[in-house]
Amino acid sequence: MRPFVYHPGPLLSLAELTAARLDGDLVAAEPAGPVDAPFVPAGLPESDHVRAGIARPLIPLGHAAVGLSAAWIHGFVPRQPRPHTAQRVDGSPVSRQRRAGVVIREWWLPARDVGDIAGVAVTTPARTVYDVARAAFAGDAASDDALGLLLDDEALRRRALAWLREPRRLRYRVRLRGLLEGYPEVTR
Repeated sequence: MRPFVYHPGPLLSLAELTAARLDGDLVAAEPAGPVDAPFVPAGLPESDHVRAGIARPLIPLGHAAVGLSAAWIHGFVPRQPRPHTAQRVDGSPVSRQRRAGVVIREWWLPARDVGDIAGVAVTTPARTVYDVARAAFAGDAASDDALGLLLDDEALRRRALAWLREPRRLRYRVRLRGLLEGYPEVTR
C-alpha cells in the first residue's frame, strides 16, 4: 500500500518530492508550511490517517499525541497546532526525547487512553476532550477555542462523560463533568 504522506528524507529527497509536485502528482500538505513540509498525493481527501502521517515524524516512539495535536489528528480542530504536544505512554521505555516542533511531557499517560492511527499513538477522543479542557481551564486561549468546537459534537460529549465516570484521579475532572452535563443539547 502506498503511503498517505511523503516526508523528505533518505527514501525521497526534497528535490524529488518537489519535482513530483511540479508534475501534479503531489501537493504540499501544508501550503504555507516550512520548506521541508510533507507532501500528499493530489486529490487525496484529508482524513485522520493523513493528519497522523503529517505528525508522525514529530511524535517520538513510546509517546502519544495529546491535547490540540490529538484534536487536530482526530479532525476536531481545523488548524495544525504549532508546536505539537506528545506525552509518554505508560509502559514505554524511559528515554529522554528532544525534538524541534514538539513539546514533550514526561509524566505517564495510561495506555488504555491511547489508540493508534496510521502508526501514530494518539489519545482517544474522550481523553482528548479532557486534555483540551484542562489546558483551557488553565487559561490557554487556543485550547479554549478548541474546547468550544469539541463540545459541539454531541456524540463526543457523551463519550467524554462516560470516560469521566470511570474512576480516575485527574485535575478538573469534576469541573469538566459539570460543563459536559450542563451543555445545551442541540435539536435539529
